[in-house]
Amino acid sequence: MPYRVRHKDKYSNYWFSSSDGHTIEEFNALTDPKNVLKLEEQGGLCIVYTHFASGFVKDSGKVDPIFERNIRFLASRDGWFAPAGEILDYLLSREVVEFASRSYLARLDAVWLLQRLVKKLRYGR
Repeated sequence: MPYRVRHKDKYSNYWFSSSDGHTIEEFNALTDPKNVLKLEEQGGLCIVYTHFASGFVKDSGKVDPIFERNIRFLASRDGWFAPAGEILDYLLSREVVEFASRSYLARLDAVWLLQRLVKKLRYGR
């Protein structure tokens, strides 16, 4: 990551994967400490997008307690927490960006479809 897509090359220079943390439930699942530790063990990175108006603050005005726990855990880790553009620029400076193969794109599409089905069942969206 990032990667290029040959048939879309005239429309976009680079593509990258990100994780959908649109709602509080999805964000909390992504940032659960067990997932963070697994990502660290793998030496990976994750770009998460979210909308903080999607249930992150309860009607009482209090921040969701699981969100607070997860963010405190993240803050305790020795991670690099940066805007997506900064992360992608760093990755671009270190590696030659290649065109993604058809099989890689097919796997990405299959994973995306499976995740969408799971989200529909789990979160109703």
